[in-house]
Amino acid sequence: VEVSHDNFMTFVDWMLSDEFKIKEHANFLGQPPYSFDLSNMYWLPALLNGGTIKALPHEVVENFGQMFTALPNLDLEVFVGTPSFADMLMLSPAFNQQKMPSLKTFLFCGEELTVKTAKGLHQRFPDAKIFNTYGPTETTVAVSGIEITPEIIENNDRLPVGYAKPGVKLSIWNGNQ
Repeated sequence: VEVSHDNFMTFVDWMLSDEFKIKEHANFLGQPPYSFDLSNMYWLPALLNGGTIKALPHEVVENFGQMFTALPNLDLEVFVGTPSFADMLMLSPAFNQQKMPSLKTFLFCGEELTVKTAKGLHQRFPDAKIFNTYGPTETTVAVSGIEITPEIIENNDRLPVGYAKPGVKLSIWNGNQ
């Protein structure tokens, strides 16, 4: 998919803005493959902010025992992934704030973030920020985002996809408009 320079730059500016609270030199989980546009959410901020990408080899991701052992040792600060990958990680009792105290930010895109998943993450990582984002590939990963707080979880059956990022106007069309 061809992406315009403007789309790319608004995405980069948004990822590095105060909205996501990503600190300089952060350690990012590099789980989504580079062929998946979601990978832009970790490699761009890491590259531009002096961060480190902690990549999990495919064979480790496919072996739950290895993955559950490896993750707490990576000193991760930013999780970028799909909600289904987080669901898989929550099969491990070690996926929690006590074992991974530096993990403070979760960035989700690519699938619906369910109330169940968000609630489970807030219980396991009470000090972490959880962000739900939405956007088709053609828009450079995501066009909207929101921090999912416990209040949002309690007041919604389905979680919102957030507000438009700066420089984007969202509209709903009914076929004629």
